[in-house]
Amino acid sequence: MKIIIKLTLLILFLIPAISGANTFYLDGEIFSNINMEIAKEIKIPQGVKSFSVYIGQIQSFSSPTFNQQILSFNTKYSTTPSNIEDKIDENGNKYLIARWENPPSELNINTAFKVKSKVAFSDLKSKSSFPLSNISPDIKKYLSDSPYAQKNDPAIVSLSKKLTEGAKTQYEAVTNVLNWVVDNMKYTLEPPQYDALYSLKTGTGNCQNFSNLSVSLLRAAGIPSRVVIGFTVKNNWRVKHTNDGSTRTLSLADGRHAWFEVYYPDVGWVEYDAQQTLTFVSTRYIRQGVGVDSKEVSDGIYKWSWLQKSNESPSVKEAINATFEDDKNEVQSGKFVSNPRNHLFGILLAAVKEEIPVPPLKKEEVQPIPKPEIPPPPLIKPELPPPPREPVEPTPPEKKEWGDLTKLKYTKSAEFGNLNFPEVIDIFAEYKKKEMAATATDVSMSSSFVVESAEYVTDKEVFAQSFELKTPMMVKDISLAMHKFGGTHGNLWVEIVEDKNDSPIGDKIESERIPINNIRYFNGYKWIPFSLERQKIILSPARYWVVLRYSGDAIFNWFYIYGNPYGIPDDTKSMMPEGSEWNNILSYDFNFRVRGTESE
Repeated sequence: MKIIIKLTLLILFLIPAISGANTFYLDGEIFSNINMEIAKEIKIPQGVKSFSVYIGQIQSFSSPTFNQQILSFNTKYSTTPSNIEDKIDENGNKYLIARWENPPSELNINTAFKVKSKVAFSDLKSKSSFPLSNISPDIKKYLSDSPYAQKNDPAIVSLSKKLTEGAKTQYEAVTNVLNWVVDNMKYTLEPPQYDALYSLKTGTGNCQNFSNLSVSLLRAAGIPSRVVIGFTVKNNWRVKHTNDGSTRTLSLADGRHAWFEVYYPDVGWVEYDAQQTLTFVSTRYIRQGVGVDSKEVSDGIYKWSWLQKSNESPSVKEAINATFEDDKNEVQSGKFVSNPRNHLFGILLAAVKEEIPVPPLKKEEVQPIPKPEIPPPPLIKPELPPPPREPVEPTPPEKKEWGDLTKLKYTKSAEFGNLNFPEVIDIFAEYKKKEMAATATDVSMSSSFVVESAEYVTDKEVFAQSFELKTPMMVKDISLAMHKFGGTHGNLWVEIVEDKNDSPIGDKIESERIPINNIRYFNGYKWIPFSLERQKIILSPARYWVVLRYSGDAIFNWFYIYGNPYGIPDDTKSMMPEGSEWNNILSYDFNFRVRGTESE
């Protein structure tokens, strides 16, 4: 019987100052030239007399921090449409509406475009005060109530007032709202509803929920804002911390995404993403259309009419392929503020940039921050911190003395982890049916925002996810949500590693190894359990890391969820190449499951 006992209590209380930081302000440069292709494969059942597809056109766009230039755009059809209509809606979004009479049983539509984009990390030079006044008539639409952004609801109005009261500038008011959303929303792939009220009541949702709730709270405070619909591409970018040399990796999946823009009267529309960034979005975002909420943008809508009523529906699969001709990513962060609790990356308002000092490198005592139901508005302009103190060993909190762990009875079944991922559904079918029409023979469906958020984890880079035990546990197995793409020889296994200095560098225990050839191919992602049962491993209460290891020709992805739905910020790390330090922090939590029995 093996036992891991955590002895270094001091590590739980003393962490580098940068680990407590939560909004990192950036300098540097990102620009990209991307060739993008969106391929739709549509199968149409018999009995459909007409079929239409709404295809959003990608347009050039420029803001104070983000520039998107479309160099080419074209769409090809396997069967020529009976009619193609150009449409511009009231938000300025452009669409192609392709229509087929007596359509074929299969359609292939390929849209290809080339985009050149750049992030300007220069200071945001807005002097807009709060509350706003003299908003132009063409902007007032983005102060309105809407089906998915219920800004007039009493709960929205009340929270918005609490978050923005005392703010002197628009930048401060917007940041207060964003900080609250970041700290009080947890990401989930397929929520049953996308509107702001559902998001507020449950605290869960996907990118649409984050954006609809954000714009509702902002509009309730009199700040014009609108939801953006577009695409993101999976090509990680990294921020280097000039203070200690560590890096942070920001990741997004290939697929549809929603974020939002805020109108500043003196500088125009500015980008925000409540899942990741403040006052900008990266070149991994491709902006397609805007609306008062996520429902108003019409790209990815399919409409058809039956000769007779039928319960069948067309099936649509969408594949997104992005190749980077050029990609420059030289981004640094040397300044930060300690709110929100979860991480954001932003560009500072010019007026406050020099007021934020470069943080010291010495370790300081960090007190836990309780999570209030509605936190007070965080300060945007931090005061100068006191001189750094020498580390002082804190008094450990009272804890239960467990004694000899081998003599305890482990009879209580236990299971925990980051458990929410699309285990059953096939996430590669990226559309779901939504009944929207009023008649029996006219039906429509719209595109889903389900994406494959997963990391390719069997290459040179090594990945780790942390978890914490409150009571002793005899571990049966640890499972990872994975998809097998290939491999015939070699093994997969995991290590449980004791935490030291917020990294997996302590004592470790290895699971049984699984031959790659024994893992069958399957659709979507499933739990792959790594057994520790025969070793009778007992873990004492402490923090640990799960590190994935492999040999041979394994090709596997490990599913993750945006943000930190399971634990705390900085609980997912990677190391590259093998043998270097665990100095790269990831912006998501992997899906994992720990099973075993706890002591009574």
